[in-house]
Amino acid sequence: MNKLVKVNLIAVTLLASCATIANAQTTDIGALTARVGVLPRLNQWTLIEPDSRPALKDVAKLSNEQRDALARSDSPVDRSIAIFIADQQGDVAALLSYARMLDDQRPGLPYAARVAGVDQYDRSDQSVAEYLTSAYLDWFGVDVDSSIKRFERYFAEVDESDNLVKPWIVRLRRAKHDAGKTADLKQHITTLPADVRWAVVTLGYKESVYTSKQARKLLSQLPPATRRAVDIRDNILPDEPLFKINRGSMRRLLLDESRSLLAISEKP
Repeated sequence: MNKLVKVNLIAVTLLASCATIANAQTTDIGALTARVGVLPRLNQWTLIEPDSRPALKDVAKLSNEQRDALARSDSPVDRSIAIFIADQQGDVAALLSYARMLDDQRPGLPYAARVAGVDQYDRSDQSVAEYLTSAYLDWFGVDVDSSIKRFERYFAEVDESDNLVKPWIVRLRRAKHDAGKTADLKQHITTLPADVRWAVVTLGYKESVYTSKQARKLLSQLPPATRRAVDIRDNILPDEPLFKINRGSMRRLLLDESRSLLAISEKP
């Protein structure tokens, strides 16, 4: 057989194989997402019927590329699932990149809500924008009310999502039953900028994801300049959407708590 013809045949065969694999993957994703009928809000898995949980867990394992392909889809169901995956991954950068979906008022997948007064749940309708709003509320502590303008008011100054305080608290809270993951998260937190680390540890102690012993040790390891700022009650509060709601009271709360942990007495 002519070498050129043989090479061309191999190339065609490889292309056909790749196309087959791609089509199978697409079909698998479509079949997988079709199994999802309801989503948890605020990570409330206990409201999800046991029979519905396996499909959600399988979808949450999709890759970042597959997740973002769903986010780019025009389907409100696909978009809802992309938000769910990013939420389960704790990928706040991805969630922030989906802000354009705050304009999407079309019905997405419903969420599981507790029926008042009984230990049961029901499915409640929600738009894509409402679901994303709930994710922002959980991860960042602010209500953007399905509004891009409100989103920009809170997040316009965010340059590095890894340095946001509240998401670290959420990650630690969700990992409380996984000792290995909790240890990895706390190790990463020790590498954050000093002001962010101070706020994460102090707020984390308030929300019971650090013990007093752990918090005291970590605060005592802050750089001298940060320790001095706490001592003199300097304004070291990092830029954070959560702190924009009431910056003054949050600053006092964190300074008071960290001074108490460090046993800094008030000067006369």
